[in-house]
Amino acid sequence: MDFTSFSLEAAKDGEDRMVYVQDLILVMEFIEEGQRRTEYIDYICDAKDNNKNDFFFVLYVFILFFSTYFISGGFDSIEIWSDGGPHHFKTRFCQWTWHHLSSLFFSSKRITHNFFASYHGHSLADAHAATDKRLLRDAYNASQHDRLSVTEASLNFGPSSAQDLSVLLSSPASRTSVFHLPSIPRDPELRPHILPLSLIKSKHSFVYENGACYAVEQTNKGPDQRFFFHTLV
Repeated sequence: MDFTSFSLEAAKDGEDRMVYVQDLILVMEFIEEGQRRTEYIDYICDAKDNNKNDFFFVLYVFILFFSTYFISGGFDSIEIWSDGGPHHFKTRFCQWTWHHLSSLFFSSKRITHNFFASYHGHSLADAHAATDKRLLRDAYNASQHDRLSVTEASLNFGPSSAQDLSVLLSSPASRTSVFHLPSIPRDPELRPHILPLSLIKSKHSFVYENGACYAVEQTNKGPDQRFFFHTLV
């Protein structure tokens, strides 16, 4: 999984303005009927009030994603890979979410979050983000061509909102699902009141299973170090 974002041009009341859209990309790889499958999922919404990639957006996406694809069971464990940037997924709030999901919704089955080197830029999610940006660039090039043509048809200005972008990204893709999120719940009570994790920077794999939390220096390398989420009083 990874983040990407888009800057869209929108005209309103005769003035041009920029609309910013955030996108959380999830790539699923799984075995089905003996075959390896890959599916791409984009969760996009307009980024408002400098809330880009914040906890509430990520939590809402995780709830939608897992309730859509995993809530019925049918899996043994979930292995997650993401960038290790400290402002993305390597936070105490994201790690608490995995523990919460495993304990309350998945019968304490194992969820493991592994981290690539920070900002390495070569994951499946990075490649998908590049494809999304190419589709947007092609759409703007086509809109510019349309505006220069003599026609009685309505002018095509290209995508100008998250809703427009969701249609663009889903139309040519056979293995991509795009979900437009009109709004994000931002109730402060949704954020857990937990203290920082001292090992969040030094460990690169976190395991949640049977109600317990473990941190590992490297993926699949022991020994595991057990840790706890402490509540802020």
